[in-house]
Amino acid sequence: MKPINLETIEASNFKTYKSFVNQAEKIFGGIEGFEKKVVLISATPLNNKPEDIYYLISLFQDIRNSNLGEPNLQKFFYPHIVKQSLNPANAFRPSGYSRHIHGYKDKVIKDITIRRTRTDLRKNDRYRIDLMQQGIVFPKVADPIANQYQLPQELAELFVETANAIIDKNKIDFYRYQAIAYLTDEANGGTYQNAQTISRSLAFIMQTQLIKRLESSFYAFKKSLSKITTSTKQMIEMYERDSVFIAPDLDISDLLNKGLSDEEIEIEIFKIDDEKPKNRKFSQKDFNKGFIEGLRVDFQNLEALNEKWQKVEPHNDPKWNIFIDLLKSDYFESSKNELGKLVIPSLSLPIPYSTYQIGSKMKLLTKS
Repeated sequence: MKPINLETIEASNFKTYKSFVNQAEKIFGGIEGFEKKVVLISATPLNNKPEDIYYLISLFQDIRNSNLGEPNLQKFFYPHIVKQSLNPANAFRPSGYSRHIHGYKDKVIKDITIRRTRTDLRKNDRYRIDLMQQGIVFPKVADPIANQYQLPQELAELFVETANAIIDKNKIDFYRYQAIAYLTDEANGGTYQNAQTISRSLAFIMQTQLIKRLESSFYAFKKSLSKITTSTKQMIEMYERDSVFIAPDLDISDLLNKGLSDEEIEIEIFKIDDEKPKNRKFSQKDFNKGFIEGLRVDFQNLEALNEKWQKVEPHNDPKWNIFIDLLKSDYFESSKNELGKLVIPSLSLPIPYSTYQIGSKMKLLTKS
């Protein structure tokens, strides 16, 4: 048999065996009569569904007679796949089948995964000698050093109040991002599948993002809080006008901010309606009870928090201030930073603190 040696980066793009066969047709003119030797490279082999890893394995294993710890892969994966299909929530919550992951790992994944950490390479004589011969040296990562900062009493109280409100569904439940979940069955008409699951997932994402911004950067948090407050208000106003636009393929908030009327927005939806039918206009009667009430509770609490946070001056950010002090005094000390280089991850680029001049040692790099 002729061998096929195929190394595939971003292997998660092969969601089905058919997609692999089609690709092989393009490259080799078919795979019949070939002995497949496949290397699949992916950081996310298991995303949302059991099928993800199942189909990847099927690219190079006989699914009914594999040489893995579980010979019959079809039988092994079938109950997990069926369970997921009966409960679509798992498609958006991988933790729904996380209790099975150890079974996947021990019986299936362990024997076919090539993963080498730096520790693995150092401990294995073969790899260690090979690295030495090539002159490859991994830098030794120093232990992290904690730098503490203290919030003033008033700011600390606002921080705690805000965090508690964000995680309290009775105060802020992000109804702005759950509109399709409150559509009546008649209004939905099957347009939005798994509406409850998608809505809760999106609301959870927004909640998590807001908490992360709060903990990371007051500047970034204030921008996000203001944007969510405004978009929630816009949703209430659309509801009161009896013209609620649900358009995942359009930025409705941006169109409203630009001054477009409801009629003009509707025209924008019509332009893409044939190819993207999930962009629609709804009226008050299309929503179940609880939607507008939830929006108003959200807005009341978001607006109150937003007013308080917008009063916090940019210079009144203890985390940023201590960072600037350390940047000037510690981070470029040769005993701690031999190469004189620093990588600064940030959720808020560009950082609007132009009054701080760090000097020629630091350059802010952004994507063009």
